[in-house]
Amino acid sequence: DLSWDESKNISTEALAISGEIGYAMGKAMAMANLGLIEQAQGNVAQRVKMMNEADVISDSIGDPGLKAFILSSKGGLMSLTF
Repeated sequence: DLSWDESKNISTEALAISGEIGYAMGKAMAMANLGLIEQAQGNVAQRVKMMNEADVISDSIGDPGLKAFILSSKGGLMSLTF
């Protein structure tokens, strides 16, 4: 099992590589993963930011599976903030 820090490092690297090669799907998935990691570490505001950025990317590429993943993750976040 990976620690949260190891998971964060891997997701950050995936985000950087995806950005360098112009792979929007990879960038959105990495942001969503980073958002989940931030939540696990107690950083709700950072999770909201990462999920919103991933959502914007998913809208731009129009992938329904990615959109569903992000919306379900954002829905889980909403239940935590009320």
